[in-house]
Amino acid sequence: NTYYTLSGTVLDAGGAPVEGVTITANTGESTTTAADGTYQLVDMLAGTYTLSAAKPGLAFSPASRNVMLGPSATDVDFTALYTINGTVRDAAGVGLAGVTISDNHGGSALTDANGVYTLTTSVLGSYTLSASKATMVFAPASQTVTVGPSQMDVNFTGYYTISGTVISSLGAGLSGVTITDDHGGSTTTNSSGAYTLVAYQVGSYTITAAKSGWTFTPTSRTVTVGPSRTGVDFSPLSSISGVVRDPYGLPVAGVTVKAGGKTVLTNASGAFTVDGLALGEYLLSASKPGYTLSPAGYTVLLSSGPRSGFTFKAFSNSTVYLIGPANNAKVALTGTYTPVTFDWYDVANAASYKVTIKANNRAFKTATVTGSTSQMTLSLPLRMRTTYTWTVTAYNAAGQAIATSTTWKFTPTNLY
Repeated sequence: NTYYTLSGTVLDAGGAPVEGVTITANTGESTTTAADGTYQLVDMLAGTYTLSAAKPGLAFSPASRNVMLGPSATDVDFTALYTINGTVRDAAGVGLAGVTISDNHGGSALTDANGVYTLTTSVLGSYTLSASKATMVFAPASQTVTVGPSQMDVNFTGYYTISGTVISSLGAGLSGVTITDDHGGSTTTNSSGAYTLVAYQVGSYTITAAKSGWTFTPTSRTVTVGPSRTGVDFSPLSSISGVVRDPYGLPVAGVTVKAGGKTVLTNASGAFTVDGLALGEYLLSASKPGYTLSPAGYTVLLSSGPRSGFTFKAFSNSTVYLIGPANNAKVALTGTYTPVTFDWYDVANAASYKVTIKANNRAFKTATVTGSTSQMTLSLPLRMRTTYTWTVTAYNAAGQAIATSTTWKFTPTNLY
């Protein structure tokens, strides 16, 4: 038999010899490279052989070479390529499959089912690696290593995320909403109403939304993280607020205020807030037995946030509310007789009004006006150093008193 020799050299990408590379033929023969990167397979019979190179932490180019012996073959060379490898795990330590590992030289690799990846490098030097996968964030954000030799255990931790939107019933995103989880995480919605929370643990999360003047539906959402969760959405609910006062400016409690099928009562300060309203148009109304409310209602458009400052005036149907002369007013005398105009608010179902005036608590003048007129001017023989009081009583068509006023007083000044 005639025997032949297979020989070659293994160099790295920088042209340096690589020692200790195992060169194996498909027929089982093998050898290792020397310090100068050279190898020889001797006593080989004529024929076709497939050679491969291997060394832990290295990849080779080409992956294999086909050689025909007879005669001997030289320059059956390989280039050793350094690698970067590591594992990507989630916060619970479970390997993450399908994560893309990219380097700044244009290389990339995907993690396998166990989260393991291997990047084969094309040049020696510095490499900056980053990890990415939809709906996840990674720590560290990037890592820089120097290749030559290979780099091991360049690991990343992947964190799942919780994402969603806060969009109104009118289709507009609400920005500046604080989204909070029960693990201490928080973020705010952007101009489109979108948010993303990073979940640094695997497990159950309860998410809430908050913004001054707004409420949200649902009030909270609970999700299990691992994998990431999307579509954890909220809808903003707005409010309408205001106050109910009587004609004297005093608060009226217990008034029923309605809007959008929701009902609230005014508090001791006469204030009310109807909340939990989706954006849209509403009729705001107020009512209380024994009272007439003005105005009858407001048409309110909730388009971009809470609305406030809506005021109702509540008239007790058993009270005549006086307007003027104001209580404790000074009335300038104009002569023997001074014209004084008495004003009050009209009372529902009143057919006539009687104005009663007293001077120093003694009967002085009584006058009646019929119809819905709520004003009367009288020429009165007023005198200095006299205190005059006046009241108004309302009567229905049957002549029954249905409402009375409080007592107001005035005093004359500047004798003519």
